[in-house]
Amino acid sequence: MMGLVGYGAEPEYVELKREIIETYCRVLDAAYTDSVESVEKLQHTINEFLRSPSQSGIEQAKVAWIAARGPYMETEVARFYDGP
Repeated sequence: MMGLVGYGAEPEYVELKREIIETYCRVLDAAYTDSVESVEKLQHTINEFLRSPSQSGIEQAKVAWIAARGPYMETEVARFYDGP
């Protein structure tokens, strides 16, 4: 863990930093898991709509898209930076 050396690497902070990074990783893993699950539900809903197009099917696809958007947005923060 490169972030644990240098400034702030005093022994009393090393374990705290490790705990922060581990917690961050668990939170981000949960966010990505939620995002994947919601996208899989969206894909299923869209496939059902394509098999049998209907007004209710398009409404269900809209709801599934909105439901998938929330978990995805939670992961966007991690896309363009090097971590905590």
